[in-house]
Amino acid sequence: MTPIQVLHGQPTPEELATVLAVVSARAAAAQAADPLPGAEKLLTEHHP
Repeated sequence: MTPIQVLHGQPTPEELATVLAVVSARAAAAQAADPLPGAEKLLTEHHP
């Protein structure tokens, strides 16, 4: 994952919100691409 850096000055609230949105989207994409080991088995198992 590419690091996000503030290059100069104080980020505005809008810039911070954008960074949070990017980080959240990256985390969701990473989780979707690499689910927990065994998660598929847990989701497909039927318990009596």
